[in-house]
Amino acid sequence: MNHACYRILRVLGLIAGLACCGCVVSQPGGKGNLTYCTESSTGGGYYLYVPEDYLQSTHPSGRKWPVVVTYHGMRPWDSAGAQAREWEQEADRYGYIVVAPDTRSCEMIFQEFPIQTLNPSLLADERDSMAILDELFRTYEADPQHVLLTSWSMGGYLAHFMMNRHPERFSCLAVKQSNFSSAILDPARTSEYRHRKICIFYTQNDFDVCRRESSEGIAWYTQYGFDVTTGIIDGMGHERTPEIAAAFFAMSCGAEPKTAPTQLASRIKILSNPAVAGAMSPSSVSPHGLDAVPSSSGTKVASSAGSASREETIYTTPRTSDQPSKVLADASNSPRGKQSASPSPASKGKVPSKVQTPP
Repeated sequence: MNHACYRILRVLGLIAGLACCGCVVSQPGGKGNLTYCTESSTGGGYYLYVPEDYLQSTHPSGRKWPVVVTYHGMRPWDSAGAQAREWEQEADRYGYIVVAPDTRSCEMIFQEFPIQTLNPSLLADERDSMAILDELFRTYEADPQHVLLTSWSMGGYLAHFMMNRHPERFSCLAVKQSNFSSAILDPARTSEYRHRKICIFYTQNDFDVCRRESSEGIAWYTQYGFDVTTGIIDGMGHERTPEIAAAFFAMSCGAEPKTAPTQLASRIKILSNPAVAGAMSPSSVSPHGLDAVPSSSGTKVASSAGSASREETIYTTPRTSDQPSKVLADASNSPRGKQSASPSPASKGKVPSKVQTPP
């Protein structure tokens, strides 16, 4: 079978699978402000979610807000708007400003899949992303020292690529059910960000390509000496799981959740890189009166550094379901009417160069 036929069959298989699962945004909406913006210098579009507490804050001097940059999966089954909406609740919980660029490289028909080259769309997305971040830091009290790169599905190609190309702009990487391609990464740059935290998770019943390429990503980072936090979420398919990346980022940037996590309650609560597990305490898992207890089956996270790997059980809040659950270590392998067209950037007194209601 020639390469073109093989690619067509793979895409058709992915279409059939995506038609059945994983595309609906099941996460509850937030109480902040979601807008669609256009960056002035490149024309790159992006969704911006400003969390509830930012809008209500008087912005005391020196307060900076962590940033989440999230890349959407393959259109038409995912979009920048869907990515922003799935993050709303987590942004309110931890106080994150969320940016979801409207990318060119994550298309079903007209773009390369899997991505193996530095194609024009990928490079355009790189350019837009950098300009969007520059605009964000000019306009909002966003923290350039704490910026998470995350993705879902095909957006993983771009997330890994951006971390490799611009390690000075991102503090950690946490991808979920995402694609990976070493062909677009430069191993010579790994020394520049080997100290950054890397998190790769996928699900037990995920698409084969996502499971396989996630495992390839784990092996690649391990080969180059990264400390990788990774795991498999039991019993789930190609579904949205922003809670994992949100909790991982909180461990990195020191954000405290103002409410206990609710999604994936029967499967996973808080994930911790074992390198920082000593900082975990029951009170930090459930800060509002819920008694944290060790999970009976355990929430397990593997961390690999070089050729070594470790696994440990951490604290979780009580389950809301009797359904058995676990995280298995694997280190080897539309917008709603409430949204405003004019987000308030508070103390900086500026707005993005062009703000629109979400299309």
